[in-house]
Amino acid sequence: MTTTQLYQLYCQSYAEFYREHGGVLLRPHRPLSGVEAVVMEFAAEDAANGTTLRSSSQFQAAIEAGIDALTPLGLQ
Repeated sequence: MTTTQLYQLYCQSYAEFYREHGGVLLRPHRPLSGVEAVVMEFAAEDAANGTTLRSSSQFQAAIEAGIDALTPLGLQ
């Protein structure tokens, strides 16, 4: 997955976790790649601890900080 696709997943996961489920990590309807699962957990953690939704540039910085761990999980 690309960083742009992952940011979209982050935003969607953050919104669903925060607004609709009151702190419940969503269960995807399809198998996720490792990097998708990590991004969903990242979004849920941000929403749960009160971190505001990260901007695209803030998300990009977080991806760059974890690039060594995320690349083997499917980051392109």
